[in-house]
Amino acid sequence: MKYNTVLIIDDDWEDIAFFMEALTRINPDISCIFMVNPEAALSELQNGEIIPDIIFLDIHMDGMMNGFDFLKLAKDMNIGSIPIYMLSGSSEQSIKAEADSLGATGFMTKPSDFNTLVMMLQPLFAE
Repeated sequence: MKYNTVLIIDDDWEDIAFFMEALTRINPDISCIFMVNPEAALSELQNGEIIPDIIFLDIHMDGMMNGFDFLKLAKDMNIGSIPIYMLSGSSEQSIKAEADSLGATGFMTKPSDFNTLVMMLQPLFAE
């Protein structure tokens, strides 16, 4: 599938930069939108201010709505037609199962190695 516009929702700037660098390596023409506040992202999606082709959503965000809450609301708001991949630093099966049960398109454990991240993302952006 061809994804041209990517929305990354994560409260960790280092993770956002790491992710954006990997996406740029895969395709320099990919447009990346990043947001650290999931509530603001949900509002902008609902109002049509941003229209991504795919969303990468961190599950654990300190002091704000978590990724599971976002996913529930997104599905209720008809944002569910946009593929949403959940991201977590944990590979616990229960987290993946909850993401699946809430309708996430996929689940990815955040790698610490840049090349591993590129290899994980590459199949999603192959034409």
